[in-house]
Amino acid sequence: MFAELAKWWKRIGNPTSASPQAYRVYTTEFDRIIHGDELPALLDPEQEAAFEVKVSEVDPVLSRWRAAAELAAVEEARAYASKHGVDDLNDTVACLLVDHSGSLRVGQRAILATAIAEIVADYWSRIGIRYEILGFTTSSWKGGRSREKWINSGRPPNPGRLCDLLHIVYRTADDQYAGPPPSVRNLIREALTKENIDGEAVAWAAGRLRDRREARKILVVVSDGGSVDDSTLAENPPWYLERHLKNVIASINEAGDIWLVGIGLDYDVSKYYARHLSVASTDEPSRVVRFIAEYTDVPVAPGPLRQSSQPELGDDTRTKLTISGSFLALVAASLSLAAITVKLPEFGRFAVFPFVAAGWLISLCLHEFGHAIVAYRSGDLSVRDKGYLTLDPLRYTNLQFSILWPLVFLAIGGIGLPGGAVYVNMGVLRSPGHRTLVSAAGPSQRSWS
Repeated sequence: MFAELAKWWKRIGNPTSASPQAYRVYTTEFDRIIHGDELPALLDPEQEAAFEVKVSEVDPVLSRWRAAAELAAVEEARAYASKHGVDDLNDTVACLLVDHSGSLRVGQRAILATAIAEIVADYWSRIGIRYEILGFTTSSWKGGRSREKWINSGRPPNPGRLCDLLHIVYRTADDQYAGPPPSVRNLIREALTKENIDGEAVAWAAGRLRDRREARKILVVVSDGGSVDDSTLAENPPWYLERHLKNVIASINEAGDIWLVGIGLDYDVSKYYARHLSVASTDEPSRVVRFIAEYTDVPVAPGPLRQSSQPELGDDTRTKLTISGSFLALVAASLSLAAITVKLPEFGRFAVFPFVAAGWLISLCLHEFGHAIVAYRSGDLSVRDKGYLTLDPLRYTNLQFSILWPLVFLAIGGIGLPGGAVYVNMGVLRSPGHRTLVSAAGPSQRSWS
Protein backbone atom coordinates (compact mmCIF):
# COMPACT_ATOMS: atom_id res chain seq x y z
CA MET A 1 0.00 0.00 0.00
CA PHE A 2 2.86 2.42 0.77
CA ALA A 3 4.39 1.91 -2.69
CA GLU A 4 1.00 2.59 -4.26
CA LEU A 5 0.59 5.75 -2.16
CA ALA A 6 3.99 6.98 -3.35
CA LYS A 7 3.04 6.41 -7.01
CA TRP A 8 -0.27 8.22 -6.55
CA TRP A 9 1.46 11.16 -4.84
CA LYS A 10 3.93 11.45 -7.70
CA ARG A 11 1.04 11.65 -10.17
CA ILE A 12 -0.81 14.54 -8.57
CA GLY A 13 2.40 16.44 -7.90
CA ASN A 14 3.17 18.87 -5.07
CA PRO A 15 3.97 22.36 -6.37
CA THR A 16 6.41 24.10 -4.09
CA SER A 17 4.93 27.50 -4.79
CA ALA A 18 2.80 28.91 -2.00
CA SER A 19 0.63 30.68 -4.56
CA PRO A 20 -3.09 30.26 -3.80
CA GLN A 21 -3.57 29.61 -7.54
CA ALA A 22 -1.51 26.37 -7.54
CA TYR A 23 -3.02 23.21 -6.08
CA ARG A 24 -0.71 21.84 -3.46
CA VAL A 25 -0.81 19.49 -0.49
CA TYR A 26 0.56 20.55 2.88
CA THR A 27 1.57 17.02 3.88
CA THR A 28 0.86 13.41 2.89
CA GLU A 29 2.37 12.07 6.10
CA PHE A 30 -1.01 11.09 7.53
CA ASP A 31 -2.76 9.90 4.34
CA ARG A 32 -3.76 6.26 4.24
CA ILE A 33 -4.82 3.65 1.68
CA ILE A 34 -6.44 0.62 3.30
CA HIS A 35 -8.45 -2.43 2.29
CA GLY A 36 -12.16 -2.46 3.04
CA ASP A 37 -11.74 -5.45 5.36
CA GLU A 38 -9.57 -3.30 7.65
CA LEU A 39 -12.29 -0.72 8.30
CA PRO A 40 -13.95 -2.31 11.36
CA ALA A 41 -10.66 -2.34 13.27
CA LEU A 42 -9.82 1.20 12.15
CA LEU A 43 -13.12 2.77 13.11
CA ASP A 44 -14.71 1.41 16.27
CA PRO A 45 -14.42 -2.32 16.97
CA GLU A 46 -16.65 -1.97 20.03
CA GLN A 47 -19.55 -0.88 17.82
CA GLU A 48 -19.36 -3.94 15.56
CA ALA A 49 -22.45 -5.56 17.07
CA ALA A 50 -24.49 -2.39 16.56
CA PHE A 51 -23.24 -2.17 12.97
CA GLU A 52 -24.29 -5.75 12.27
CA VAL A 53 -27.79 -4.91 13.54
CA LYS A 54 -27.93 -1.91 11.21
CA VAL A 55 -26.79 -4.04 8.28
CA SER A 56 -29.54 -6.55 9.00
CA GLU A 57 -32.07 -3.70 9.02
CA VAL A 58 -31.02 -2.31 5.63
CA ASP A 59 -30.39 -5.70 4.02
CA PRO A 60 -34.03 -6.06 2.84
CA VAL A 61 -33.79 -2.67 1.10
CA LEU A 62 -30.52 -3.60 -0.60
CA SER A 63 -31.91 -6.99 -1.60
CA ARG A 64 -34.97 -5.35 -3.18
CA TRP A 65 -32.77 -3.00 -5.19
CA ARG A 66 -30.58 -5.84 -6.45
CA ALA A 67 -33.61 -7.98 -7.30
CA ALA A 68 -35.27 -5.10 -9.15
CA ALA A 69 -32.06 -4.51 -11.13
CA GLU A 70 -31.53 -8.17 -12.00
CA LEU A 71 -33.92 -8.34 -14.96
CA ALA A 72 -32.31 -5.31 -16.60
CA ALA A 73 -28.87 -6.73 -15.84
CA VAL A 74 -29.72 -10.05 -17.54
CA GLU A 75 -31.02 -8.25 -20.63
CA GLU A 76 -28.04 -5.92 -20.87
CA ALA A 77 -25.55 -8.74 -20.25
CA ARG A 78 -27.12 -10.78 -23.04
CA ALA A 79 -26.82 -7.81 -25.41
CA TYR A 80 -23.20 -7.26 -24.35
CA ALA A 81 -22.29 -10.93 -24.91
CA SER A 82 -23.73 -10.83 -28.42
CA LYS A 83 -21.21 -8.14 -29.41
CA HIS A 84 -18.08 -8.94 -27.40
CA GLY A 85 -15.86 -12.01 -27.35
CA VAL A 86 -13.28 -13.27 -24.88
CA ASP A 87 -10.61 -10.95 -26.21
CA ASP A 88 -12.77 -7.90 -25.47
CA LEU A 89 -13.50 -9.15 -21.94
CA ASN A 90 -9.80 -9.66 -21.26
CA ASP A 91 -9.01 -6.20 -22.60
CA THR A 92 -11.51 -4.31 -20.40
CA VAL A 93 -11.13 -3.03 -16.84
CA ALA A 94 -13.59 -0.85 -14.92
CA CYS A 95 -13.48 1.03 -11.64
CA LEU A 96 -16.30 2.30 -9.43
CA LEU A 97 -15.15 5.18 -7.18
CA VAL A 98 -17.62 6.06 -4.40
CA ASP A 99 -17.61 9.34 -2.50
CA HIS A 100 -17.83 8.72 1.29
CA SER A 101 -18.72 12.28 2.31
CA GLY A 102 -20.55 13.11 5.50
CA SER A 103 -23.61 14.20 3.52
CA LEU A 104 -24.27 10.52 2.79
CA ARG A 105 -25.90 10.52 6.22
CA VAL A 106 -28.73 12.66 4.82
CA GLY A 107 -31.84 10.57 4.16
CA GLN A 108 -31.06 7.25 2.50
CA ARG A 109 -28.02 8.33 0.51
CA ALA A 110 -25.63 5.89 2.18
CA ILE A 111 -28.02 3.02 1.47
CA LEU A 112 -28.44 4.26 -2.12
CA ALA A 113 -24.66 4.45 -2.61
CA THR A 114 -24.26 0.92 -1.25
CA ALA A 115 -27.05 -0.38 -3.49
CA ILE A 116 -25.45 1.21 -6.56
CA ALA A 117 -22.07 -0.32 -5.69
CA GLU A 118 -23.66 -3.77 -5.40
CA ILE A 119 -25.73 -3.39 -8.58
CA VAL A 120 -22.74 -2.21 -10.63
CA ALA A 121 -20.53 -5.01 -9.27
CA ASP A 122 -23.26 -7.56 -10.08
CA TYR A 123 -23.46 -6.34 -13.67
CA TRP A 124 -19.71 -6.19 -14.29
CA SER A 125 -19.33 -9.63 -12.74
CA ARG A 126 -22.15 -10.99 -14.90
CA ILE A 127 -20.54 -9.86 -18.17
CA GLY A 128 -17.12 -11.13 -17.08
CA ILE A 129 -14.84 -8.05 -17.11
CA ARG A 130 -12.24 -7.14 -14.49
CA TYR A 131 -13.39 -4.43 -12.09
CA GLU A 132 -12.53 -2.77 -8.83
CA ILE A 133 -14.47 -0.87 -6.16
CA LEU A 134 -12.83 2.09 -4.41
CA GLY A 135 -13.92 4.70 -1.88
CA PHE A 136 -12.59 7.98 -0.53
CA THR A 137 -13.07 10.17 2.54
CA THR A 138 -10.88 11.64 5.29
CA SER A 139 -9.61 9.98 8.46
CA SER A 140 -11.02 12.70 10.69
CA TRP A 141 -13.00 15.91 10.75
CA LYS A 142 -11.47 19.40 10.79
CA GLY A 143 -8.13 18.50 9.21
CA GLY A 144 -6.89 15.93 11.72
CA ARG A 145 -3.16 15.55 12.26
CA SER A 146 -2.29 17.45 9.07
CA ARG A 147 -3.90 20.58 10.49
CA GLU A 148 -2.21 20.05 13.85
CA LYS A 149 1.16 19.88 12.10
CA TRP A 150 0.35 23.07 10.18
CA ILE A 151 -0.62 24.88 13.39
CA ASN A 152 2.54 23.71 15.16
CA SER A 153 4.58 24.99 12.19
CA GLY A 154 3.29 28.53 12.66
CA ARG A 155 0.31 28.46 10.27
CA PRO A 156 2.13 29.26 7.00
CA PRO A 157 -0.21 30.93 4.47
CA ASN A 158 -1.82 29.13 1.56
CA PRO A 159 -1.15 25.64 2.90
CA GLY A 160 -3.18 23.86 0.21
CA ARG A 161 -5.01 20.65 1.01
CA LEU A 162 -5.00 20.40 4.79
CA CYS A 163 -6.49 17.10 5.91
CA ASP A 164 -5.74 13.37 6.29
CA LEU A 165 -6.95 11.41 3.27
CA LEU A 166 -8.44 7.94 3.65
CA HIS A 167 -8.66 5.97 0.41
CA ILE A 168 -10.30 2.55 0.52
CA VAL A 169 -9.81 -0.46 -1.75
CA TYR A 170 -12.88 -2.68 -1.41
CA ARG A 171 -12.04 -4.87 -4.38
CA THR A 172 -9.05 -4.94 -6.75
CA ALA A 173 -9.39 -5.74 -10.44
CA ASP A 174 -7.39 -8.93 -9.88
CA ASP A 175 -9.76 -10.37 -7.29
CA GLN A 176 -11.49 -13.48 -8.59
CA TYR A 177 -14.75 -13.66 -6.64
CA ALA A 178 -18.03 -12.65 -8.26
CA GLY A 179 -20.30 -9.79 -7.30
CA PRO A 180 -19.76 -7.00 -4.77
CA PRO A 181 -17.28 -7.24 -1.90
CA PRO A 182 -19.09 -7.71 1.45
CA SER A 183 -16.97 -4.93 2.96
CA VAL A 184 -18.66 -2.32 0.74
CA ARG A 185 -21.52 -2.24 3.23
CA ASN A 186 -19.20 -0.30 5.52
CA LEU A 187 -20.56 2.67 3.55
CA ILE A 188 -23.49 2.79 5.95
CA ARG A 189 -21.17 3.32 8.94
CA GLU A 190 -21.62 6.91 10.08
CA ALA A 191 -18.15 6.82 11.64
CA LEU A 192 -16.63 6.31 8.17
CA THR A 193 -18.23 9.10 6.13
CA LYS A 194 -16.52 12.44 6.73
CA GLU A 195 -15.08 14.98 4.29
CA ASN A 196 -14.04 14.57 0.68
CA ILE A 197 -11.25 15.65 -1.67
CA ASP A 198 -12.71 14.55 -4.99
CA GLY A 199 -9.92 15.75 -7.28
CA GLU A 200 -7.19 13.67 -5.66
CA ALA A 201 -9.50 10.65 -5.43
CA VAL A 202 -10.36 10.77 -9.13
CA ALA A 203 -6.65 11.16 -10.00
CA TRP A 204 -5.84 8.17 -7.76
CA ALA A 205 -8.48 5.95 -9.38
CA ALA A 206 -7.43 7.01 -12.90
CA GLY A 207 -3.81 6.28 -12.04
CA ARG A 208 -4.69 2.76 -10.90
CA LEU A 209 -6.42 2.12 -14.23
CA ARG A 210 -3.48 3.50 -16.20
CA ASP A 211 -1.14 1.12 -14.39
CA ARG A 212 -3.00 -1.81 -15.91
CA ARG A 213 -2.45 -3.44 -19.29
CA GLU A 214 -6.11 -3.50 -20.47
CA ALA A 215 -6.80 -1.10 -23.34
CA ARG A 216 -10.45 -0.35 -22.53
CA LYS A 217 -10.61 1.55 -19.22
CA ILE A 218 -13.81 2.80 -17.56
CA LEU A 219 -14.04 4.99 -14.45
CA VAL A 220 -17.45 5.60 -12.82
CA VAL A 221 -17.56 8.17 -10.01
CA VAL A 222 -20.48 8.19 -7.57
CA SER A 223 -20.94 11.50 -5.72
CA ASP A 224 -23.57 13.31 -3.70
CA GLY A 225 -22.02 16.77 -3.68
CA GLY A 226 -19.03 18.98 -4.41
CA SER A 227 -15.54 18.59 -3.02
CA VAL A 228 -15.63 19.93 0.54
CA ASP A 229 -13.14 19.88 3.40
CA ASP A 230 -13.64 22.39 6.19
CA SER A 231 -9.97 22.62 7.15
CA THR A 232 -8.75 23.16 3.59
CA LEU A 233 -11.40 25.69 2.61
CA ALA A 234 -10.88 27.68 5.81
CA GLU A 235 -7.28 28.46 4.78
CA ASN A 236 -7.61 28.63 0.98
CA PRO A 237 -9.95 30.30 -1.54
CA PRO A 238 -13.51 28.89 -1.59
CA TRP A 239 -13.08 27.59 -5.15
CA TYR A 240 -9.84 25.77 -4.35
CA LEU A 241 -11.06 22.16 -4.23
CA GLU A 242 -13.68 22.52 -6.96
CA ARG A 243 -11.17 23.99 -9.39
CA HIS A 244 -8.76 21.13 -8.74
CA LEU A 245 -11.50 18.56 -9.36
CA LYS A 246 -12.45 20.23 -12.64
CA ASN A 247 -8.81 20.38 -13.70
CA VAL A 248 -8.32 16.67 -12.96
CA ILE A 249 -11.47 15.77 -14.91
CA ALA A 250 -10.39 17.99 -17.82
CA SER A 251 -6.96 16.34 -17.95
CA ILE A 252 -8.51 12.85 -18.06
CA ASN A 253 -10.99 13.86 -20.75
CA GLU A 254 -8.28 15.50 -22.84
CA ALA A 255 -5.98 12.46 -22.53
CA GLY A 256 -8.78 10.38 -24.03
CA ASP A 257 -7.61 7.04 -22.60
CA ILE A 258 -10.32 6.53 -19.95
CA TRP A 259 -14.11 6.58 -20.22
CA LEU A 260 -14.97 8.91 -17.30
CA VAL A 261 -18.62 9.09 -16.17
CA GLY A 262 -20.42 10.39 -13.08
CA ILE A 263 -23.47 9.30 -11.09
CA GLY A 264 -25.04 11.87 -8.76
CA LEU A 265 -26.98 10.81 -5.66
CA ASP A 266 -29.82 13.34 -5.40
CA TYR A 267 -27.30 15.69 -6.99
CA ASP A 268 -26.64 17.03 -10.49
CA VAL A 269 -23.07 16.13 -11.47
CA SER A 270 -23.40 17.46 -15.03
CA LYS A 271 -21.23 20.50 -14.26
CA TYR A 272 -18.34 18.11 -13.61
CA TYR A 273 -18.92 15.06 -15.79
CA ALA A 274 -19.89 15.30 -19.46
CA ARG A 275 -21.27 11.74 -19.26
CA HIS A 276 -23.59 11.67 -16.26
CA LEU A 277 -26.69 10.35 -14.51
CA SER A 278 -28.58 11.60 -11.46
CA VAL A 279 -30.50 9.11 -9.33
CA ALA A 280 -32.70 9.18 -6.24
CA SER A 281 -33.80 6.44 -3.86
CA THR A 282 -37.23 6.48 -5.53
CA ASP A 283 -35.83 5.79 -9.01
CA GLU A 284 -35.97 2.44 -10.76
CA PRO A 285 -32.69 0.52 -10.28
CA SER A 286 -32.85 -0.44 -13.95
CA ARG A 287 -31.82 3.16 -14.80
CA VAL A 288 -28.46 2.59 -13.12
CA VAL A 289 -27.96 -0.76 -14.86
CA ARG A 290 -28.72 0.64 -18.30
CA PHE A 291 -26.48 3.65 -17.73
CA ILE A 292 -23.57 1.44 -16.64
CA ALA A 293 -24.23 -0.94 -19.52
CA GLU A 294 -24.14 1.95 -22.00
CA TYR A 295 -20.72 3.09 -20.81
CA THR A 296 -19.31 -0.42 -20.51
CA ASP A 297 -20.23 -1.29 -24.09
CA VAL A 298 -17.86 1.30 -25.56
CA PRO A 299 -14.90 1.46 -27.97
CA VAL A 300 -11.41 0.86 -26.63
CA ALA A 301 -10.72 4.55 -25.93
CA PRO A 302 -13.01 7.59 -25.98
CA GLY A 303 -10.45 9.94 -27.53
CA PRO A 304 -9.97 13.52 -26.36
CA LEU A 305 -13.11 15.18 -25.00
CA ARG A 306 -13.09 18.92 -24.62
CA GLN A 307 -16.01 20.23 -22.62
CA SER A 308 -17.51 23.62 -23.31
CA SER A 309 -15.12 26.31 -22.16
CA GLN A 310 -15.73 27.70 -18.71
CA PRO A 311 -14.10 30.70 -17.03
CA GLU A 312 -11.03 29.90 -15.00
CA LEU A 313 -11.98 29.58 -11.37
CA GLY A 314 -10.25 32.22 -9.33
CA ASP A 315 -10.93 35.06 -6.99
CA ASP A 316 -12.11 37.39 -9.75
CA THR A 317 -14.58 35.02 -11.42
CA ARG A 318 -15.76 33.14 -8.39
CA THR A 319 -16.67 36.11 -6.23
CA LYS A 320 -17.84 38.51 -8.93
CA LEU A 321 -21.48 39.41 -8.42
CA THR A 322 -23.63 40.27 -11.43
CA ILE A 323 -26.91 42.07 -10.79
CA SER A 324 -29.63 40.85 -13.15
CA GLY A 325 -31.54 43.15 -15.45
CA SER A 326 -34.81 41.97 -13.88
CA PHE A 327 -33.75 43.24 -10.47
CA LEU A 328 -32.59 46.58 -11.87
CA ALA A 329 -35.94 46.90 -13.67
CA LEU A 330 -37.75 46.32 -10.36
CA VAL A 331 -35.67 49.03 -8.69
CA ALA A 332 -36.37 51.44 -11.57
CA ALA A 333 -40.09 50.66 -11.42
CA SER A 334 -40.16 51.20 -7.68
CA LEU A 335 -38.43 54.59 -7.98
CA SER A 336 -40.75 55.65 -10.83
CA LEU A 337 -43.85 54.70 -8.88
CA ALA A 338 -42.55 56.56 -5.84
CA ALA A 339 -42.02 59.66 -8.00
CA ILE A 340 -45.55 59.40 -9.39
CA THR A 341 -47.00 59.13 -5.90
CA VAL A 342 -45.15 62.26 -4.76
CA LYS A 343 -45.26 64.42 -7.88
CA LEU A 344 -48.70 63.47 -9.21
CA PRO A 345 -50.90 62.99 -6.15
CA GLU A 346 -54.02 62.75 -8.28
CA PHE A 347 -52.65 59.49 -9.69
CA GLY A 348 -50.94 58.44 -6.50
CA ARG A 349 -53.70 56.15 -5.31
CA PHE A 350 -53.29 54.06 -8.46
CA ALA A 351 -49.53 53.78 -7.93
CA VAL A 352 -49.54 52.77 -4.27
CA PHE A 353 -50.20 49.06 -4.69
CA PRO A 354 -47.72 48.54 -7.59
CA PHE A 355 -45.16 50.52 -5.56
CA VAL A 356 -45.65 48.28 -2.51
CA ALA A 357 -45.60 45.15 -4.69
CA ALA A 358 -42.33 46.21 -6.37
CA GLY A 359 -40.83 46.99 -2.98
CA TRP A 360 -41.94 43.58 -1.75
CA LEU A 361 -40.28 41.82 -4.67
CA ILE A 362 -37.05 43.77 -4.10
CA SER A 363 -37.17 42.75 -0.45
CA LEU A 364 -37.80 39.14 -1.47
CA CYS A 365 -34.74 39.16 -3.75
CA LEU A 366 -32.56 40.56 -0.96
CA HIS A 367 -33.93 37.96 1.44
CA GLU A 368 -33.14 35.03 -0.85
CA PHE A 369 -29.80 36.53 -1.89
CA GLY A 370 -28.87 36.68 1.79
CA HIS A 371 -29.37 32.93 2.13
CA ALA A 372 -27.48 32.28 -1.12
CA ILE A 373 -24.38 34.42 -0.52
CA VAL A 374 -23.83 32.98 2.96
CA ALA A 375 -24.37 29.44 1.66
CA TYR A 376 -21.79 30.13 -1.06
CA ARG A 377 -19.23 31.37 1.43
CA SER A 378 -20.02 28.40 3.69
CA GLY A 379 -19.21 25.77 1.10
CA ASP A 380 -22.22 25.25 -1.21
CA LEU A 381 -20.78 26.44 -4.53
CA SER A 382 -23.83 25.14 -6.40
CA VAL A 383 -25.82 28.28 -5.52
CA ARG A 384 -23.69 30.25 -7.95
CA ASP A 385 -24.42 27.82 -10.78
CA LYS A 386 -28.16 28.05 -10.05
CA GLY A 387 -28.05 31.84 -10.50
CA TYR A 388 -28.89 32.66 -6.89
CA LEU A 389 -26.12 35.29 -6.65
CA THR A 390 -27.61 37.50 -9.38
CA LEU A 391 -30.57 39.00 -7.47
CA ASP A 392 -32.74 37.76 -10.34
CA PRO A 393 -36.32 37.27 -9.03
CA LEU A 394 -36.90 34.60 -11.66
CA ARG A 395 -34.14 32.47 -10.10
CA TYR A 396 -35.77 32.57 -6.66
CA THR A 397 -39.29 32.04 -7.83
CA ASN A 398 -41.45 29.37 -6.40
CA LEU A 399 -44.51 30.86 -8.10
CA GLN A 400 -47.03 29.86 -5.45
CA PHE A 401 -45.12 30.42 -2.22
CA SER A 402 -42.64 33.14 -3.18
CA ILE A 403 -44.89 35.50 -5.12
CA LEU A 404 -48.61 34.70 -5.42
CA TRP A 405 -49.48 34.11 -1.78
CA PRO A 406 -47.35 37.02 -0.45
CA LEU A 407 -48.96 39.36 -3.00
CA VAL A 408 -52.43 38.16 -2.00
CA PHE A 409 -51.66 38.95 1.64
CA LEU A 410 -50.30 42.34 0.65
CA ALA A 411 -53.43 43.09 -1.39
CA ILE A 412 -55.70 42.48 1.59
CA GLY A 413 -53.54 44.59 3.88
CA GLY A 414 -51.50 41.88 5.52
CA ILE A 415 -47.79 41.19 5.64
CA GLY A 416 -46.45 38.72 3.10
CA LEU A 417 -44.00 36.06 4.26
CA PRO A 418 -41.40 34.65 1.85
CA GLY A 419 -41.51 31.07 0.62
CA GLY A 420 -38.41 28.90 0.48
CA ALA A 421 -37.00 29.51 -3.00
CA VAL A 422 -33.22 29.11 -2.53
CA TYR A 423 -32.34 25.44 -2.39
CA VAL A 424 -29.16 24.95 -0.38
CA ASN A 425 -27.29 21.65 -0.10
CA MET A 426 -26.96 21.64 3.68
CA GLY A 427 -24.88 18.48 3.53
CA VAL A 428 -21.87 20.29 2.02
CA LEU A 429 -21.81 23.23 4.44
CA ARG A 430 -18.74 23.33 6.61
CA SER A 431 -20.30 23.05 10.06
CA PRO A 432 -23.57 23.31 12.03
CA GLY A 433 -22.62 26.93 12.72
CA HIS A 434 -22.54 27.66 9.00
CA ARG A 435 -25.97 26.08 8.61
CA THR A 436 -27.29 28.41 11.30
CA LEU A 437 -25.76 31.41 9.53
CA VAL A 438 -27.38 30.40 6.23
CA SER A 439 -30.79 30.17 7.91
CA ALA A 440 -30.38 33.55 9.60
CA ALA A 441 -28.98 35.38 6.58
CA GLY A 442 -32.29 35.87 4.76
CA PRO A 443 -34.13 37.55 7.66
CA SER A 444 -31.07 39.73 8.39
CA GLN A 445 -31.07 41.02 4.81
CA ARG A 446 -34.79 41.63 5.09
CA SER A 447 -34.38 43.65 8.26
CA TRP A 448 -31.65 45.70 6.59
CA SER A 449 -33.83 46.32 3.52
